[in-house]
Amino acid sequence: MKCKVKDCENHTDQGVFVGFLCMPCYTFLNTGEGTYSQLYRNTVAEEREACAKVCDELVLEHPGRADLTAKQCAFAIRARGQNGL
Repeated sequence: MKCKVKDCENHTDQGVFVGFLCMPCYTFLNTGEGTYSQLYRNTVAEEREACAKVCDELVLEHPGRADLTAKQCAFAIRARGQNGL
C-alpha cells in the first residue's frame, strides 16, 4: 500500500506506517517536524515558494528600490496569511 499523501512514493514494504500514512508524513502532520516528508514539501515548501513569488513580483514593479521593496514584500506576505490565501 502507498502512503495517502499526495505525491508521496513511500510504500508499506519500505518502512513504518501509521494507518494510511508513512512515518515521515505522519510525524510532520503531528509534530510539524521532518523536512524529508512529502507532506512538508506539499505544504511548507509550497508556501515558501508562493511568498518568494510575492517578493519577486514587487522587485519587478520597483526596480532599484530595495528598501521599499523589502517593506512591501513583508507587508504583502503578512497580508497573504491574514487573507487565508
